Amino acid sequence: MAEVAYLSLQETGLKLVAVMDDTRSGGAFFGVPVVSITECVLLERALLVITSLKRRDELVQKLKDLGVAAGRVFVVA
Repeated sequence: MAEVAYLSLQETGLKLVAVMDDTRSGGAFFGVPVVSITECVLLERALLVITSLKRRDELVQKLKDLGVAAGRVFVVA
C-alpha cells in the first residue's frame, strides 16, 4: 500500500519528506529517509499519512498518545 501511495503522491504538488516505520528506521524508501514514529512527530508542520491497513488504528492511537493533532493525521482507506 505504501508503494501505491508514493506513486499517487507523485501526481500532486506534495513532497514526501519522511517515512515512518519503527522497524525500518535508518533505511530509505524511494530515496526518502525512514524514521521512527517519534522522530517523524518532531517534523512539526508535516502532515502524516497512514497507509497501513492492518495497523491503522494502532498507529492513529500511537500518534494521538504522542500529542499529534488529529488535523495532521490522514488515513488511506
